Amino acid sequence: MVNARTFIWLTPFACAIAGYQLCFLLFSTNHVTTPDIVGTTLHNAAVALAQRELNPRILRQVEDASLPEGTVLKQAPAAGETVRPHQPVFLVITTQPPPKRAPSTHGSTHDHIVARCREQHIRCRVHPVASNQPAGTCIAQSPAPDVALGKEPLLIYASAPQPEHVLLPDFVGKNLHEVIEFLEPYGIAVTIEGTMPAKHHLRIVTEQKPLAHSLINLAQAPSVHLRVQNR
Repeated sequence: MVNARTFIWLTPFACAIAGYQLCFLLFSTNHVTTPDIVGTTLHNAAVALAQRELNPRILRQVEDASLPEGTVLKQAPAAGETVRPHQPVFLVITTQPPPKRAPSTHGSTHDHIVARCREQHIRCRVHPVASNQPAGTCIAQSPAPDVALGKEPLLIYASAPQPEHVLLPDFVGKNLHEVIEFLEPYGIAVTIEGTMPAKHHLRIVTEQKPLAHSLINLAQAPSVHLRVQNR
């Protein structure tokens, strides 16, 4: 009988203690402030949030080639706000855009290529190359079409008109066959003096006129006189 009375007497106190504990769990005033993680990497943001028992949640990814992958752009709640532990903090972070690929420029004009590259935010560099194609026409490119572009610019090789004046190289000691191949695209005639074996590649240039580094006018049908000897 005494035990039953004791139990009945302690019941209100036990209920009160249990209710207090329940209210403490449900309505606890334990709060933390959100850290400022904008501008940090996702890894550093996750560490800072974990130290305050907060959970990172990626809300959105935004392409931005100028920032490292995973840079935090926005956070919600904002820095300094009071929140409960284990509350999620939503993040907007950066991601790298897919690599640009080289467009096909062969046969296009210089102005069209430059405008197209500017529109696609592609850096390009145009190098003039002597060619019989119309001036400013792309005759080659690097890298090839549809190849991923790195940090280097797209190289365009565009045709340029033949120069009116050129400096004559030094051909002495060179193979006659190679010299003739070099002069042919410029329309420079060649006269040869010396021993005449059947094959040009067996002859070496020993003397030339005009001399090396002479300025010649391509518009006046120039010619070069070469003295050769057997190899």
